[in-house]
Amino acid sequence: MEQQSFLEDVLQETQQPLRPGVPGKSPFWNKYAKRFVYAPAFDLPLVPGASAYRFTVVGRDGLSRSFHADVPWAPLSPVWNDIPHGLTKLTVEGVDASRENAVANSGEIDFYRAPVFHGPYHEPPPIPYAEAGKRGLRGLFLHSRFQHWLTEGRPDPYMFLNCFASKEIGASIRAMAAYSKLTETKQEVEDAITIARRMADFLIEKAEPPGAPLEHFTPVYWVNPENKIDDWHFRVAVDNVDKMMISEPVRAGFGLLDLYDVTGDATYLEAASRMARTYVKIRREDGTWPLIIERETGAVLEPKPVVPTWILFFFERLGKQYGLAEFADIPGQIAQWLLEHPVEGFHWDSQFEDVKIKVPYRKMAYEQAADTALYLLYNHGGDSEKVRTAEELLRFVEDQFVVWEKPNEGWKTLKFPGGPTKYSQYDVDTWFAPAVIEQFGFVIVARATAVVMRVYAKAYEVTGNAIYLAKARSLANTLVKTQQFHGGGEIPSFPMSSKQITWTNNSVYIALFLLELGSRVDANPAVNNLELSLTGSI
Repeated sequence: MEQQSFLEDVLQETQQPLRPGVPGKSPFWNKYAKRFVYAPAFDLPLVPGASAYRFTVVGRDGLSRSFHADVPWAPLSPVWNDIPHGLTKLTVEGVDASRENAVANSGEIDFYRAPVFHGPYHEPPPIPYAEAGKRGLRGLFLHSRFQHWLTEGRPDPYMFLNCFASKEIGASIRAMAAYSKLTETKQEVEDAITIARRMADFLIEKAEPPGAPLEHFTPVYWVNPENKIDDWHFRVAVDNVDKMMISEPVRAGFGLLDLYDVTGDATYLEAASRMARTYVKIRREDGTWPLIIERETGAVLEPKPVVPTWILFFFERLGKQYGLAEFADIPGQIAQWLLEHPVEGFHWDSQFEDVKIKVPYRKMAYEQAADTALYLLYNHGGDSEKVRTAEELLRFVEDQFVVWEKPNEGWKTLKFPGGPTKYSQYDVDTWFAPAVIEQFGFVIVARATAVVMRVYAKAYEVTGNAIYLAKARSLANTLVKTQQFHGGGEIPSFPMSSKQITWTNNSVYIALFLLELGSRVDANPAVNNLELSLTGSI
């Protein structure tokens, strides 16, 4: 991609507040947020007797910038572009009619002024995207945790993250189904299919039995009796093995469908369809699903609704690709619920198997917002409002989760992850940027980076706005850079120079999404005819 500057447009755009809150009218979704790309507005109280409010912002350069506004929740737009990235302190005071004398403080807030996009970054990539994706899948195929399925016919006891069975093994099926289409070696084709079948058969065998409250759901948590590594993730599975997080079985469902696509074996389509019927059966009258259910009794343990983007994609695929009419109306219903609830309130709570549920807005995540944006971009049907909403969701993701440039010392001062006091093993000094943070209170993750990359690429396709392609490529370039730094095979789970834990689902989706991007933008696409079954779904 030719180097060009988007900075003037970026500064104009990020100066505008992103869905600012107004007391009694719209929520302050950013009440727990601590970093911002777009000019924020904060939930600060009125000061009795104040005629106006003085905003004073001190950046990491030590300079003071001030402006006045009628209310204490006004956005910081007047000074936003003058603030250098880093630790920033805001003080808001109520002042008298002269605007000179302070009446009382409304509040003080410390936050991190995050860098805007000043790319594209890392152009050109060291190897084409599709080649990186193919090498990533081959690295998985050759790894001992995959070959163990071929030689022993069961999960590798050293791969403790298989305790999250639907997520990790479901993604592994997808990897082998895709690799069977890419390799030119007949034996590798056969072996990849064999591995995928054994994984799928394992999940089907471990699924809830017919007649059970959650019949045909594959396990969210699975305790391998042969496990060799007592990691804390494995202990989470031990503690929660009797629970079913309803967002997760569908992740295995996609693997079953991919395997059906490459084998034509109806066993796998039928297993996925039975899972979908259970989703229909347990759906609540308001069209939602509870987040956590007890496996054996069907009792609701966490009534908070699933943010059901993966469930949406699952039903969409069943209806569109396989023509299963019984599921045809469900995607539209789910999409409408998303628009009326999390989109309306910017309420994107983190929902992971190894993360405790928090109060609203306390621990938000990028994923479901990005998923919803992707769905709207694929299904806008010429409706400009859907495209506008998708772009707004992308701005939310960028504002809270996209790290365009490596953080400075202010990041550590605010005790963000990657500093000396929290997740220090993911030292921020080892980060490759740009990349994407997975959720509040955690660090940059490669799969998150790939998911957002993919949405940017689709936004470019729909709108023609070149900055979206530049952002997509910049994130992709970080992923390829990370792969090359760590040997050029399996793509690591974290875009860092340090070696970290390996999540298979991360490695799989990064490779698949790089293959998809490469088929669209590589100068000489090597995978133009590869059907990845990814269009409009995960």
